[in-house]
Amino acid sequence: MFSTSANKLKRCLQVLNTQRVMQASNLHLEQVINLSAYPIHQPESQIYKDLVSFHQDQLRRNGVTTLPELITKEAITEAVKEVEEKADMSYTMQTDHNIYLRKTDETKPITHVSNQRLDTKVAALACDELAEEGPLKVVFKSNSFLSFVQQILNRPFFHRNVDPVGAVFVNIYNDGYSHNWHFDESQWSTTILLQEAEVGGDFQYTKPFRNEEDESQTYEIATKVIAGDGEYVKTLRIQTRKH
Repeated sequence: MFSTSANKLKRCLQVLNTQRVMQASNLHLEQVINLSAYPIHQPESQIYKDLVSFHQDQLRRNGVTTLPELITKEAITEAVKEVEEKADMSYTMQTDHNIYLRKTDETKPITHVSNQRLDTKVAALACDELAEEGPLKVVFKSNSFLSFVQQILNRPFFHRNVDPVGAVFVNIYNDGYSHNWHFDESQWSTTILLQEAEVGGDFQYTKPFRNEEDESQTYEIATKVIAGDGEYVKTLRIQTRKH
C-alpha cells in the first residue's frame, strides 16, 4: 500500500487475537514479489505502465492505493516468522499526542483540536534487527521496487532511506494496541500488511486535506475526523486480489 501521508490523517485501531505463522531462508526478488502480476523488473512492458497509471489515479483520488498480492504468500509467511521470533527485541511506545505530533499550543484552549491528546500504544521492531536477506529488506533494497514506487508517486528523484533504525521497521499491534489519529511526518509511506487481525485492526484514513501554511483552515475537518465523522473517515478495504 502506498499513501500520501503528510496531509491526511490516519490511525490503526486495536488488534485482537492475531494468528501465528512460519519458515525462513535467503530470498531473491522473484521469491518475494509476485512478478507475474507486478512485473516491476520490466518497466517497458504495457502491464507495468498500466499498473503505474492505475495506482497514480488511485493515489490522486483517494490519497492511498493498494497492491493486493504484491508479496508472495511464502515471503509473508517468512516475514511473520521472523517478526514473531524477534518480538522480544521490539520497543513498545505508549504515549499520548495531538494529531500534529507537536507540543501543546499554549495559545489555544486545551480542548482545541490541536491540543486534544490521543492515546497510542504500538511496538516496533527496528531495521537493524531485521535479517539483511529476509523478505522485507529484499523488497526495500530492490532497485526495481524503488523505481516502481517512484513512478507511482511521480517524483523526479527518489533515494533509499539510510536510517539504520528506521529505514525499514515493523509495527506490532498486540491485543489492545492502536496507533491513534495523526498526520505523518513523511510526505508518503509504503506499508506491507503482514498479518490481518481476527477482530479489529482497521486502518482508517482521510483524503488529503491539511494546509500546513494555515492549519486554521482545516481545524473544523480535523475535529470531525477525530469525532469519527463518516463523511471524512475512510476504512481501508483489504483486497485479496488485484483488479
